[in-house]
Amino acid sequence: MGFIKDLFKSDREKADEMHDKYVAKMQGLDQPDYDKLSKDLERTIPSPEEQEASRIKKEKAEAKRKKEMTKTIKKLLKDKAVKMPASDIDAHLKHQNVDEIKELCEEMYHNGEISRTGNYRYFILTEEKKKPKKAASDPTVEIRKYAKLRDDGLITEEEYQAKKKEILGL
Repeated sequence: MGFIKDLFKSDREKADEMHDKYVAKMQGLDQPDYDKLSKDLERTIPSPEEQEASRIKKEKAEAKRKKEMTKTIKKLLKDKAVKMPASDIDAHLKHQNVDEIKELCEEMYHNGEISRTGNYRYFILTEEKKKPKKAASDPTVEIRKYAKLRDDGLITEEEYQAKKKEILGL
């Protein structure tokens, strides 16, 4: 159980614990032992530069992991082509951290990378298959329709002439 606790301790907690052990040992040591223990302690406590380098390394690793996770989420949403809640995305990816998945999905949604419904289902819009245009209707019927709109005062003469030219392809 002590090993598991140690995994979750911060660097500061570990340093404080080492300091306490150091002080306890110092009280009963003669000078040569004291010097040896002092040197050991200096080697085990990271310098501020080492701590900063470690922090930067952890941040880079976390950023890389999140980037890979977002790629995986996008691929899943494209492949499935359905609207999925964060819990389903988490289940498909076997990630076991729904909150992180939801956070990533929200970030991607706000960046415009994916879409979201009102009830927080995420999806990626796919290009719809081109719908066949309805058969071209008779141009004279179309022109008469717009002439009636003009005669009824719903469109102006200029709008009628523009539409007529468009229908006739002029």
